[in-house]
Amino acid sequence: MSDERNFVVWADPGLMTGLAWYDVPADDFQSGQYGPEDLVRKLDQLAKGRRRRLLLGYEKFIATSGGRKTSSSEHSQRAIRVLDDWAFTAEVPVLRSQPSSARNLGQVVWLRRLGWYKPGKGHANDAAQHLLADLLRRQPMPHAIRSKLFPGYTARGNLAT
Repeated sequence: MSDERNFVVWADPGLMTGLAWYDVPADDFQSGQYGPEDLVRKLDQLAKGRRRRLLLGYEKFIATSGGRKTSSSEHSQRAIRVLDDWAFTAEVPVLRSQPSSARNLGQVVWLRRLGWYKPGKGHANDAAQHLLADLLRRQPMPHAIRSKLFPGYTARGNLAT
């Protein structure tokens, strides 16, 4: 990850869009859930003073035909359009979207270990899982994340030594 782009925001788009954000140098994580009327306002708030540091990612929504959750498709697609429009206007890079299954790398047990899990905030937790999955794949992985999740790891050894 570029040292300059070190404030990462991930979204779980829907009627209630989950947002999770992490400031890498400050090791500061927060998350929340926002309705359509608050999403842009929250993104603007997050970007204030950080626009040049910010990266935005979101869960890829795959539209399927029929089913009982057809209204969620409309809400998710609308939220994705809002995210893309906001990023374009704010000149914020958008990370490659991830399928919903990608969040499984950012396991809930790890969210709990990091203190990132919010009971009753499913959309915020989903966004946090995507954020953590993204951070775990980065080279180098943010030191604060690595040291909390894998305390036995050192650059000279491995977890077994």
